[in-house]
Amino acid sequence: MALYIGNTNIIPGIYPLPSTDTYCRGATLVTDGTTAFWTYPGSPSGNPQAGYRYRSVITHGFSAAGYKGGNSWRALNKTWHSTDITYYCGEQLMYSGDYMDGFYSDYNGYSLGTNNGFGGANSHTDSFNLYTGINRSKTGGTFSPYSFGYVGDDPQAVMGYGTVGGWDMSVARRAQGAASAATYQYGYCTGGGPSSTEKMHFPSEVMYTTTGNNRGGGPTSGCGGQEISWFSIGGGSSGITHSNDSWFGSPTQFTPDGFMKLLSTKYGWHYSGTGNNVQQGRVQFNETSGASIATFSQISAYGEDVMMAGQDWGYMTGNYDGQQNNKCDKTTYNNNAQTRMPAATRNKGHYGASSGHAVSAAATVASSGRPGV
Repeated sequence: MALYIGNTNIIPGIYPLPSTDTYCRGATLVTDGTTAFWTYPGSPSGNPQAGYRYRSVITHGFSAAGYKGGNSWRALNKTWHSTDITYYCGEQLMYSGDYMDGFYSDYNGYSLGTNNGFGGANSHTDSFNLYTGINRSKTGGTFSPYSFGYVGDDPQAVMGYGTVGGWDMSVARRAQGAASAATYQYGYCTGGGPSSTEKMHFPSEVMYTTTGNNRGGGPTSGCGGQEISWFSIGGGSSGITHSNDSWFGSPTQFTPDGFMKLLSTKYGWHYSGTGNNVQQGRVQFNETSGASIATFSQISAYGEDVMMAGQDWGYMTGNYDGQQNNKCDKTTYNNNAQTRMPAATRNKGHYGASSGHAVSAAATVASSGRPGV
């Protein structure tokens, strides 16, 4: 006879069974003989290994939005990293987006500055589930800028956040940069017009403003690490410390105009272009100090690239090299090797998707990746 504690079934002599919810639909139940958990992206029940690199094991990612010519897209493509295969998920975003960026929590992706047309700044944020790839911004046919838990409610008023709250940014932006602070469960966005910095608290899904960057509001690219997120902001590069939101300069000159994007890793370094748009230079830089580790060339000259972080390798899933395209390059982190990928890995649905953004997803997530926690 099964016993019940909360929503957990306890079967004597076997092991606890986790509760069911909408996130585990279609997921696999895994057990080590003592406990069991569902392997949906962001599941906190698993504990792959200790430490930042293995607090989560990235299995796949999504490329969102982008444009070709004067057309921007609402498209979502899903890339499985173990097989290098990409599938078209349909037009999942509520609004289309170009010259924009986004970040991701353990459960959801967020597309910042989608604008429902080509060109122009916007404060709107779209969101989609990292397991299903389904848009989260629409309920009952009525658009809501807030999470499902806030539909019919307004956290700006209820929670006292003034003009900032829910998913939307406080100001309109275009060509902004964004970064994910995974171990702190924050997302940062800055540049793209204003020098102010948006910060989303992922557990509550509330966006608010924090310390403004020290570089201004030019075109920006961003990437996140364990303790610091890095941004190339209209001619210079700076980091923001996750623990206190303080900004500092970097000795490395990242992409001067912010249109060559940053690729993050869990290896203690990141990658960035070194020139203005459509250039071939690349730098590998230290994630703590920003100092250059090595410089080399990209496979070809491009910019407005869409960068997707992975566990041991990452992808560029679309760029502009004179035209907007779906070319895809894979970077293996431990040796910096670059590979131009075939059609199976490239985005589908539209030919050309530069200046969109990408997010990453993991099957299981440990409780923390911070030292000593």
